[in-house]
Amino acid sequence: MSNNETGLGGSIYNDGGELTLINCTIKDSYSGLNGGAIYNNMGKLSLIESDIINNTAVQYGGAIYSAGITNIENSYFTENHITAEKGVGGAIACGGIASISNTLFLKNYAIYSAGAILNLANATLNNCSFINQTTEYTGGAISNHNYMVINNSIFSGGYSRFYAAAILAPPSGQHVVTEVYNTIFEKNYVGAHGAVSNNFKDTELKMENCAIVGNYILLEQGG
Repeated sequence: MSNNETGLGGSIYNDGGELTLINCTIKDSYSGLNGGAIYNNMGKLSLIESDIINNTAVQYGGAIYSAGITNIENSYFTENHITAEKGVGGAIACGGIASISNTLFLKNYAIYSAGAILNLANATLNNCSFINQTTEYTGGAISNHNYMVINNSIFSGGYSRFYAAAILAPPSGQHVVTEVYNTIFEKNYVGAHGAVSNNFKDTELKMENCAIVGNYILLEQGG
């Protein structure tokens, strides 16, 4: 599927159903609002061994906007992006339960926050790679607003102009928990507050067996 355009879900709009995509390629699609490739509205989305390439949304989810259950396995997201100044989630914006495993995120972009993933609910990431995710403001790869667990993953080459080159846990009106295990953070660049930023009230960060190597703060602030 390619070169599709609509208001919600550039290529696919799933309204409460169960949608499974296996060995699919969705590229060059556009949404004037959310979900450049796919909009999942209160349904169940499974994406397996698929490539999601160069899709665009204006506000949320350059590739996928999901307000339902999301399961992604062995897939590839590259050069998906958001165009609005306050746009979030260059590749994925999740408002429901999400499980993502063995998936590569490469060169996805959001102007405001979350170059790769915006999480608003409960997300688990296993064996994922985030390479060269970028934002102009905060959360180069991920912005977590609720509960997220990350295992055996890598964040490399990310960039955020102000806060958190890799993972941001911002204030969201509720207790935010981010757990990170056996994960590598390397060669990420940020204006302030390091690869991972958790310096807000009501946010909790737990990290075990992680390596933070060769990351850079570009301005004389943060830590």
